[in-house]
This record gives sequence, structure tokens and C-alpha cells, in this order.
Amino acid sequence: MKNLDRIFVICIIAFLGFLSCEEEEIDLKDTSPYFNLQFRHASRDTILGDSIATLTATVATISDSIQYIDSLIESGDETDYSIIKQSLNDERDSLNTLSSHYGEIRTQIANKDVLVSEIRGVGSNSEPLFYQDSAATYRIPLNPNSDTSMFKVTLSVDSSDLTFNIFTRYTREKKIEQRKVKVFAYNFQVIKKDDSYDSLSQEQEDSTNFSSNDYTAIINF
Repeated sequence: MKNLDRIFVICIIAFLGFLSCEEEEIDLKDTSPYFNLQFRHASRDTILGDSIATLTATVATISDSIQYIDSLIESGDETDYSIIKQSLNDERDSLNTLSSHYGEIRTQIANKDVLVSEIRGVGSNSEPLFYQDSAATYRIPLNPNSDTSMFKVTLSVDSSDLTFNIFTRYTREKKIEQRKVKVFAYNFQVIKKDDSYDSLSQEQEDSTNFSSNDYTAIINF
């Protein structure tokens, strides 16, 4: 009987120990920090923007001409301006339609501009992170065991491939959140060392720690 009691006590202690370990278990999956990446075809956006500005200026000039004709009629001028006004109104409507069309194309370019052939981390892990995709924004995982990460990007731009590297630098900090050990990257920077693209712009929502998770790098072509 005593042996049975002893076995029962041992089982209870083992069970409590199991619960204690289960409560303290830490999930190590999906712990890497990341940053957000977008691609924009700046040259086409600039051309469209310039065209829209020219059209807007022309429309304003036409509107001034129509207003001047109306002032002549109101002052007692008996000349028949109906054909001229109709022509000016038609031209203004046509230019406004064209400007709206250019604006729609510009929006499409800003949203989904470049086809990503491949994004690959440079280092021990050579597996592609993304392949054949045209998303508006990419979430790029950083190396949680280093203060730097580099990526090789291949894009399909205007029916040809463009390859370049992206360099990042940051300060790592480990935290436990919801029973997960997570690595955060603060003071995050993307460093432009490649001349294959026109410019690099950024959007950073965290103005205190400059967290990579709140950072969006915008590569302009």
C-alpha cells in the first residue's frame, strides 16, 4: 500500500512538473524582424506627372479664353461666338479626359509597378524569399543573428531583367512577447550602395526606436 502511495505522489509531482514546463515553454518560430519594401518606376511616373501638368495648364488657358468671350458677350458684343465657344469646350473636355486617363495609369504604376522575378537573401540561406510576384509591398525578413543583412533583387522592368543588392544595418534586441522570444531590429537603415536604381526613399512610422517593422523602403527607377 505504501508503495502505491509513493507511486501516486511521484506521478503527481511529475504531472505538476510537466505543467510547469508547459507554461514556461517559449515558441521560437517566426521570431525574425523584417522591413517592408516597395518598387516604383519613377521615370514613367515623372513623365506622366509632367504630361498631366502640361494638360492642366492648357485647360486653364482654355478656361480663361471662354471666360473672356463670356465677358465680351455680357458687355454687349453682338458677335456670334457660339462656334468658337463650342470648339473650346470640346477641346477642354478632351484634355480633361486625357489628363484623367494619365492619372489612372499613374495610380496603377504606384500600386503595382514592377514584376519581381526574385528576392534572395545573401548569406548562409540562399533560398529565394519571393519569386515571380507583383505585390505592392514585400515583407523582407532580416537575419536575427547579425546586425546587417543583404539581399539580391532581380526585377523584370520593361521586358528586361534588372539585378541589384540591398544593404541593411540595425541594432538587435530580444524580447519575450506572448510566450515567444522575438528579435527586434532598431535604428534600422537601408544603405544605398548600388547605382542600378535611381533613388531610395523611405517611410518610417517609428520616430523613437526606428524599428525595422515600421520601415518601408521605396526603390525608385
